[in-house]
Amino acid sequence: MRTKRPDRRTERTRQALMSAFIKLVLEKGYDAFTVGEVADRANVGRSTLYVHFTGKQDLLNACIGGPSSMMASIVAQNCAAAAIMPLVDHFLEQRARHRVFYFPMQSVWIRNLAGRIEPTIARLARESAARPLLSPKLVAHLIAEMQIGFIQSCLTAPVVPKSEAIAEALVASTRAMLAALLGTRLGAMQRPAEAKKG
Repeated sequence: MRTKRPDRRTERTRQALMSAFIKLVLEKGYDAFTVGEVADRANVGRSTLYVHFTGKQDLLNACIGGPSSMMASIVAQNCAAAAIMPLVDHFLEQRARHRVFYFPMQSVWIRNLAGRIEPTIARLARESAARPLLSPKLVAHLIAEMQIGFIQSCLTAPVVPKSEAIAEALVASTRAMLAALLGTRLGAMQRPAEAKKG
């Protein structure tokens, strides 16, 4: 059975809308433009925009989905520091843009990231027979806040750390915080494959 490939036109339209949205955020700020302006900038009708996105919030969630997924994978214990290096390098290359794009909308980014982390927190708590100190929802929110705050601090530091150091410290901090909040040891949360290697 052949799997259906995504329609290239649909993907091009989505990318054009997301690109237009990002450019408008950088030029005007999130609150200073309308959905209609996004559609105009992407050269599509407003009704076409609504076929792909429900509005500005949905566009923002789509734009931050990639970074959020990669950062959430650290919590899932299946991401080494080397795997998030491209994301860290991207953040470093786009430092000025991220100050305008991501950080003014930090609360939205935290919610998006926490929503991706929460199911993993609940699963890890079950699998490791942990005794969480807090609810999975709150643990996910705290870890998302820490990760985003960590990235922000590194990007705005007077001397910006090297990308390798940022990636390794982000992974280590995330795992240590996760173990502390779940009330378990770091080793107890290793996936079975990792445990066998050690």
